[in-house]
Amino acid sequence: MLDTLVYELRVGFRRLARDPLRSGISVVALTLGIGLTASMFSIAYSVLFRATPFDGEDRLFRVERLHPETGRRVASMPFLDYRDLSEEQSTLSALGAFAGGGVDLADGDTPPERIRASRFSPSFLRLLQVSPRLGRGFGPDDIGPHARVALISDRLWRDRFGGDPGMVGRSVRLNGDSHTVIGVMEPGFHFPGNQDLWLPLPFDPTSVGRNQGFVQVMARLPENADENVARAELETILAQLTREFGEGAAPSRVVLVPLVQSFLGEDDVALLWAMMIGSLLVLAIACVNVTNLLTAVAADRTGDLAVCTVLGASRRRVVSQLLMDAALLSLTGGVLGVLVANGFVRWFDRVLIGRKPVWLVMEVDTPILLFTLGVSMLAAILAGLTPAVRSARISVREILQDESRGASSRGLGKLSHAMVVATMALAYPLLMAAGLLIASFGAWNRNLPFDSDNVLVAQLAMPARYFPTAETRTAFIEEFVAWAEGQPGVRSVAFADVVPALGVGVGPVEIEGEQYLRDQDYPRARLAVVRPGFFGTMGVQPSVGRTFDQRDRTGPPALVVNAPFVARHFPDADPMGRRIRVRGEDEPWRTIVGVVPDLRMNGTDRETPEGLYVTAPPVDPRFGYFLVRTESNPAATAPLVRRGIAEIAPDVPIRMLETLDGSVEQAFWVIQVVGPIFTAFGFAALFLASVGLFGVVAHSVSRRTREIGVRMALGATGKSVVVTMARRGLFRAVLGVVLGSGLAIFGSRLLAGALFGVRPGDPVTMVVVGVVLLASALLATVVPALKAIRLSPVEALRGS
Repeated sequence: MLDTLVYELRVGFRRLARDPLRSGISVVALTLGIGLTASMFSIAYSVLFRATPFDGEDRLFRVERLHPETGRRVASMPFLDYRDLSEEQSTLSALGAFAGGGVDLADGDTPPERIRASRFSPSFLRLLQVSPRLGRGFGPDDIGPHARVALISDRLWRDRFGGDPGMVGRSVRLNGDSHTVIGVMEPGFHFPGNQDLWLPLPFDPTSVGRNQGFVQVMARLPENADENVARAELETILAQLTREFGEGAAPSRVVLVPLVQSFLGEDDVALLWAMMIGSLLVLAIACVNVTNLLTAVAADRTGDLAVCTVLGASRRRVVSQLLMDAALLSLTGGVLGVLVANGFVRWFDRVLIGRKPVWLVMEVDTPILLFTLGVSMLAAILAGLTPAVRSARISVREILQDESRGASSRGLGKLSHAMVVATMALAYPLLMAAGLLIASFGAWNRNLPFDSDNVLVAQLAMPARYFPTAETRTAFIEEFVAWAEGQPGVRSVAFADVVPALGVGVGPVEIEGEQYLRDQDYPRARLAVVRPGFFGTMGVQPSVGRTFDQRDRTGPPALVVNAPFVARHFPDADPMGRRIRVRGEDEPWRTIVGVVPDLRMNGTDRETPEGLYVTAPPVDPRFGYFLVRTESNPAATAPLVRRGIAEIAPDVPIRMLETLDGSVEQAFWVIQVVGPIFTAFGFAALFLASVGLFGVVAHSVSRRTREIGVRMALGATGKSVVVTMARRGLFRAVLGVVLGSGLAIFGSRLLAGALFGVRPGDPVTMVVVGVVLLASALLATVVPALKAIRLSPVEALRGS
């Protein structure tokens, strides 16, 4: 039995080696299909199914609420709502809260360092069922603004403090205040993202407002407990809080989101599905192409198969030869596909550093290897079974008659032509996705409304412990700006609480003279605080009026609006002189003095591009960015900026120091990551579809060489022969494009979260993709036809 198998394998490899072009194309197709599919499913498996380091992770949920008007999930709730839920619920085994944030860590004479941190409720570590490796966790009294204790990660303990065994009980300065380290966490614990330090929640239950101190809440469900019962209980409690306290506790609908999914947005899940579907389409195209190539092989070998049958070979033997060829091709493609998948997943893991939970490790592990092996075998069956069965069903008489006429194997040819249509239809949505993402990248990178060249961005905070009054904060800004502008190589310096294109928060505003009956009727806009000189540093000129200058330091409060705000609220009126105020206590009316272009205040968000700019002073910013425009390479100015801030405010750490171009690129990282993936899908699909059509046409031409010779002998021109062949090939391509356009419109909606400046189903992109597909189909059709007409009629009639 083993000897027979070895003999069959040896003979199979010899058969494939006699046709290296077809065999090579088949292996490449399956390598691409299996490799991309395995990599995408590895990524999805890592994100959705890989176990987290927490025991009973399937019973860990984040408690979210549904907004009563928009239906959107709200991931946070006021601290007092969390407290009341904790005290009144009886179904859950634990309920805990956390909030994000960073801290400035200083120890001894070392300069302050910004550390990623989070704040936990006392019950949170018990909820996760983890405990420190050294010391203790937070206790019942460790809550509120006066709880001066901290937990640190094993990584921070080793890297910053040298693994000091006496670390527990040691004091460190966090945000300027002394804190006692009470514990060191186990290696690998960095919840919720990549944190290295944890503090108690800073909210005092006796003084925090009913609608203040927002936290994220997680719950642990007991074993064998009903999730729906727990959710219903939480909804009942929140409904009671809504009736009792009004707006402070709304909304009351509750959603329990599993731990892993709680770190994914709806757009993230849609993109995962889009990537998996895209990879499966590539695999389907690969299988169709291999089936087509094996169909051509079967057609070429019909005479040999007939002779084998006449000599006594069974149909089973005939089928097994073709299946053996398919299995060898698929297994070879599977092995190479695993290598492709491993490299692809490693690349994807590297580009996501800092943007994923630290426990999320992406790799091609055992389940995916088994999946890849299964895909390889399935590809072998699908690719080899159909042509093998079709070949076995053709009678010997039909084969010999077919060969004697020199005609094509029509039965197998019809199958190949149908597969060409399927290949084109499957390639269209992949090319559409690639086209949309390429268009998004172009829209993001083209014609920025500001000059991002040679600008250095320094991000920092100005907390009250270092700057106790608004005057001290303003003085610091003025002093640094004056110092930096006097340095060599610096052209101008600006201060703002927002960086162009990175996005800024949204809030309600009021336009003087307008009537608003309900709170939800107030228009919403984005608000940025900038210092006079900001727009000049960014190379932005007002389209109407002026920007801020020295007169706005002591004059009436001024306001600059962007073009989308004018287009929405003053489409047919002059906005100059109109007054607007931000809704809130003691907010003054501000007069519009200018209109500037859209500086992409909404960042990557597709909603609410309308924005307002106010100046500082009179606004008192506690957080912001220095934007330093230089004569040349801004990165070379970074040490200078760092030294200047350290001299003026030595206790203030710089949270981020990089070029403006780098900051903008990071904001649009989704396009930069997902774009190459779908571009790879698209080009793989285009290559495979073109090669598949080329193979079918080349095979058809080779089978019809005598027919072409007869036509040319009877006076047909080469042009007419080529046109006839091209017309047939283009008809199949057009049919495939028409069928694929429907798939493309539906599939492009899954990419909505990664698109910028272009909408799913964009007609221009659809037309361009259709033209590219048809052009490749025309080329794949014409090339073998031109080769055939180069033969003389005599050579063609001989069947050369």
